[in-house]
Amino acid sequence: MNEIAGEFNNERNWKVLFGRNSLKKLPSELDRFNSNKVLVVTTNSVSKSSALEKVKDVLGSKLTCVYAGSKQNSPLSSVYDGLEKMKENHVDAVISLGGGSNVDVAKGMIMAHTYGDLDILIGKVKREKANVSYRYEKIKHVRESVPLFAIPTTLSGAEFTYQAGLTDTNTGRKDQYYAEDVLAKSIILDPEITLDTPTTLWLSSGVKAIDHGVERLYSNTHHPFSDVIQLGALSLLFANLKQSHDKPSDLNSRNNLLYASWMVQFCTKNVHVGVGHAIDHQICGYYNISHGIAASVMLPNVMQFNSDVAGHELSEMAKAIGAGNTAEDAIEATRSLIKVLGLPTRLRDIGVKEDDFGMLAERTLIDTAIAGNPKAVNSKDEIIGILRSAW
Repeated sequence: MNEIAGEFNNERNWKVLFGRNSLKKLPSELDRFNSNKVLVVTTNSVSKSSALEKVKDVLGSKLTCVYAGSKQNSPLSSVYDGLEKMKENHVDAVISLGGGSNVDVAKGMIMAHTYGDLDILIGKVKREKANVSYRYEKIKHVRESVPLFAIPTTLSGAEFTYQAGLTDTNTGRKDQYYAEDVLAKSIILDPEITLDTPTTLWLSSGVKAIDHGVERLYSNTHHPFSDVIQLGALSLLFANLKQSHDKPSDLNSRNNLLYASWMVQFCTKNVHVGVGHAIDHQICGYYNISHGIAASVMLPNVMQFNSDVAGHELSEMAKAIGAGNTAEDAIEATRSLIKVLGLPTRLRDIGVKEDDFGMLAERTLIDTAIAGNPKAVNSKDEIIGILRSAW
């Protein structure tokens, strides 16, 4: 092991409540912030599910209104429509009920409400020789931030971050917006809330969680503390995703998966993801494909791309998931699981056009997620090569 040096900043003020019936604790969490006029942000499909009815029952008189206009890949139009709902009803709390796109819409709404101008919150990639990093501006509030509470229905893990991936539907470009004070105050991981989630969405969001674990395991900012968490999470994800596929109503496997989705995001402020996420963001924004589906196609190919510098970390992953002891074992186990889950494995099968590879590569190069890759990616050709391997 190389000499260890660095710092770890865990400035997280969220509280995580997990397990069956944890939803019942929502009112007391709202009381901690004297929140009595609540807006629930959700999607059209979730608004018709039993999940929303359960949340309504628990909220009682605290519920002021529901905004069900959130859409896949968090379009800016959804953010601004939801913002108007916030202003009209003078709400003092926002609850996200849904997956990753939904919570990003909720975060975007709070960002716009708090800061006024969203554009200044876009993260910027910075390159110095072989080093790639990113930065974002910290600006003054226009008004006091409204607290966010999150109830995820997928394994996306977006509720654990202070960034929001928002899409400009005019260009199909997805940017990452950052504001540290939009972190959820409380996150409720209740497996019963996830039972109505469509099977493909649930399982593919689990692959996204694996993507979080893999890219943080071999991130250029990883360290022994984060490695232990990622390996433990990957073990849970591989063991329970197949179980959840075979027995969708099994609450124990769903509970374990929700817990693992938290684990892979625990070190998010300190240990960054890589080029796989950067590519996924751009595929998702341009083609309106869910992040989990993009990850299902791209993850094994990105692992292969990084294996020349991440062989040790991937071999440790293989051991943790019981798949062997080499990097190739980890890659093959990932490919195999994705196939078992019935998810797509080729870009051509999800509607991505080979003629768009150049444009996708250009956008990937300026996506902040690229900064954590274990080897610097500085050219379009490298990204096009990854895309071709997944074609």
